[in-house]
Amino acid sequence: MAIEFAKECDKDQGFDFKQDEHKTFGYINTLVIGDVEIAPDIKVVEATASSGIKIKAGGAGGGSGDDKGSTGVFTKPVVAVLKSAAWNTLPTDTIKFEGLMSTSNMQVISMLTMQSLAKIVIRFSFVIYEYDPVKQVYFPSFCSREGSVPTNAPPADSKGLDGFGTDPNAKNIYGILGKDGPDGAFQIKVDPKISGDAPLGLKVHDFTLHVAPPTAKNTQQIKIQTSEGNKIVKGWGLPQG
Repeated sequence: MAIEFAKECDKDQGFDFKQDEHKTFGYINTLVIGDVEIAPDIKVVEATASSGIKIKAGGAGGGSGDDKGSTGVFTKPVVAVLKSAAWNTLPTDTIKFEGLMSTSNMQVISMLTMQSLAKIVIRFSFVIYEYDPVKQVYFPSFCSREGSVPTNAPPADSKGLDGFGTDPNAKNIYGILGKDGPDGAFQIKVDPKISGDAPLGLKVHDFTLHVAPPTAKNTQQIKIQTSEGNKIVKGWGLPQG
């Protein structure tokens, strides 16, 4: 049975984490499209329980090894700051993302969309964090958990631009660039105009990505949580082989 799962993210919290604001935020951490790696070039505060800035009661506070966490300068690079993500939790359904990305990545993706694309395998990781008011901690409410290499051509190996790729809350999984509409167009778009949602004077662009499930030996694993302690892992894609 399809159960619609959708999350709206606060882009300001994503760009500039505030310890006293318990808003939902998220990222596309890594993204490889075919043989093109999209660079994680937006720096954000790494506000996770397992990272340099520790989650404390009442919000996220300092506690990094160099005591810089509370100043907000302890940062990590990501590909995109999310504005929303949606999936109906069926293994054959597309996952849809909307977010903001840099001008340089807008240029790379714009060039990709001008080429004659065939079936494109991608590798990516993502995470959305929500605040649990009972436990008073942030938790990953929706994230990639474990990938299985597709039976068709996998994307190119990473050149080391891992972003949050080492974050235990967001591991790389695989997918197929989604197609929608009567013309069957690939659903990856970046607006060439600077977004009206750009915070802090940043030059970022509205970004849309739809990812269809791949066929692989095992399903891709996606984790969903409704609180710090309540979680489920769901399979995405069709197992084969």
